[in-house]
Amino acid sequence: MPKPSARERAAKRQAINTFLEARHQSNDASEAGRWVCCGKVYVTLESVSRHVHSQHQIELDEMREVFLRRLKGEGRSKGEEELVERFRRRRAEKGSSDPVTLTCACDPTFSTVILFYKYVPVSDPLLFAAHHHDLCTRLGLTGKIRIAAEGINATLAGINPSIASYVDWISRHPVLAAGRLSAEDPDTAFTRRRHLFFKPSSGCAHVFPSLSVRVVDEICPLGVPGLRVKEGADGKVSPAEFFGLLKKARENPGEYVCLDTRNYYESRIGRFDGALCPPIRRFGAFPDFVERNRAAWEGKTVLAYCTGGIRCEKATAYLRQSLSHTEGALRTKILMLDGGIHNYLEWVKEQQQLQSDPVSATRSSAIIDSLWRGRNYIFDARQSLGLDEKGKGGWENG
Repeated sequence: MPKPSARERAAKRQAINTFLEARHQSNDASEAGRWVCCGKVYVTLESVSRHVHSQHQIELDEMREVFLRRLKGEGRSKGEEELVERFRRRRAEKGSSDPVTLTCACDPTFSTVILFYKYVPVSDPLLFAAHHHDLCTRLGLTGKIRIAAEGINATLAGINPSIASYVDWISRHPVLAAGRLSAEDPDTAFTRRRHLFFKPSSGCAHVFPSLSVRVVDEICPLGVPGLRVKEGADGKVSPAEFFGLLKKARENPGEYVCLDTRNYYESRIGRFDGALCPPIRRFGAFPDFVERNRAAWEGKTVLAYCTGGIRCEKATAYLRQSLSHTEGALRTKILMLDGGIHNYLEWVKEQQQLQSDPVSATRSSAIIDSLWRGRNYIFDARQSLGLDEKGKGGWENG
């Protein structure tokens, strides 16, 4: 039998490591590791490796061939073409939608819905999607995951232990490594940082009809070729800062533009006081709206917001490209609400709780009016969330 080449050995190692990574779960300081496969838990790398080699050799061989072809610079194999078809295919017919009502007897304290995104280079979207589909299926999660070369956009629902397992897994993945979200290296701000990123709220797995994982061209489709969203906190302001800017905008309306970057059917059920709401049905129409209004916005401070941050992060990148460098014009300052409406409403509720606490009330800022009107449109069977909503989801407590 001929000796494997260096490329073949590298492809084999990559296949094994990738397979094991998708099954690796969170671990505490007293454990060396924890893998879940075929309904069983393995606590050593040696034991899970034996299982994988004895029970999943066909999958390993398929993955090895994929990696080997890539290392050789060859085209897609049949298996890769099947992955393309599987994760590029629409979950439902174009124009259809998920259920808009929810009838469920589940105790909401036992389950959580998370919402997160990240603009970050993804080297292999198809493989990343395959890992997600495998893990989320085993954990019994429902929801929508969109993956592109520019990043990931996800909203998932499930019982608290399953959500906790998924959060631990994705937090350790290289795409989120810069966010310092992994429990393996916590600091005093770890819990708060993780909560703000994943935006948990109460809701069971039934808020989505199924699990949908797709590879797409853009995680938030704007349709502007060459537009790049910078990583980091460029122009992002906290809910507290955004609240202060909204008050300034009310006092000096000629110097500010509060811009809702969502579609009209979202803004019509809830918006910030005095916000400009584009009459658009899809995000792809936003550039035309900007072009029609750019002259009126030049030299002002634009306060952009959306549901959870993903749209206004791309919208503000486009606004900087379109407005800030206009020859002969005053430089426009462009800011966005970090974490979107979701995190803003959570912040308002926290401030209201402080005000109701006689011990803490003297130390909290007075909030007479949140400046938010209505409810936050969300893309699942709950339809919307508001300031009257109770509970944040219990995944953090397992």
